[in-house]
Amino acid sequence: MYLKLSYRPFRVKMADLNISRKELEAATGINKNTIGRLYHDTDVSIDTLRKVCEFLECSVQDVVEFVPDMNALLGPAIHTDEPQTEWKKG
Repeated sequence: MYLKLSYRPFRVKMADLNISRKELEAATGINKNTIGRLYHDTDVSIDTLRKVCEFLECSVQDVVEFVPDMNALLGPAIHTDEPQTEWKKG
C-alpha cells in the first residue's frame, strides 16, 4: 500500500486551539510559506515539525498521520483528447 504524509491533525489542533497562522509564525519563527506547506500536505523539515510540536506542546504523532496515497494507488489520471473549457470572468 502506498502512503503519504498528511498534516490534517496539525490543522485540526490549530483550529481547536484557535491559533492563527500568523500567531504560529510569530511564536516559532517558521516562515509563512513553510506554514502554508503544512496546510497543503507538502513536505516540511524535521526541524519545522520540532518547532510546531514545541509550540503546541505535543508530539509528532499529534500533528502528522499517514494516509493512503490515492494517486499512487490509481495511477496517473486518464487523459482525453477533448479540449479543456476555459471559464471567463463576466
